[in-house]
Amino acid sequence: MFKHTKDLIKNKKSDEAIFLGCGPSILDLTSSDWDRIKEMDIWTSNNWYIHDVVPDFYHLEVKLHRNFEFSQKMVQKRKDAYKNVNWILDHTRKYLFDIVKPSDFDNIFLYKKTHRGDDGKYTPEPSQVAVSCYASITIILDLMQQMNYKKIYFCGVDLFSSEYFWSNNED
Repeated sequence: MFKHTKDLIKNKKSDEAIFLGCGPSILDLTSSDWDRIKEMDIWTSNNWYIHDVVPDFYHLEVKLHRNFEFSQKMVQKRKDAYKNVNWILDHTRKYLFDIVKPSDFDNIFLYKKTHRGDDGKYTPEPSQVAVSCYASITIILDLMQQMNYKKIYFCGVDLFSSEYFWSNNED
């Protein structure tokens, strides 16, 4: 039923990957940018399911007290479109299985997390995923590194803004 993240590499389709963040710069991408992006493995996180583009790899990061019900509703609403997504879940957050239900999805990958030290040293370990500063992007970076991509790109990681691509959009 569940798979280990070390097996994600079997679902890799490109030597290039892109992480699409939820920042407002996503709205600046042109149709030719999207054509190029769709040639890569697309990685996302957080509330990406609001966007029309369906990723290949989705690290679901949900705070139980903040966006659980919304996430549950959105994943259920987009269940058919997301049936081939590779879901990446922290095995200690059991409530994530109430959002990404094993009865609805086949590609659910679980990881064990370890925390990197403050000494700057890092040795990748395929049996677990390393996190720094409790930031989920470092988990994704660790997984992308384990996938041996030749190039990794980032869009929508807008460190200058706390807004999202859906901010101020009534739809």
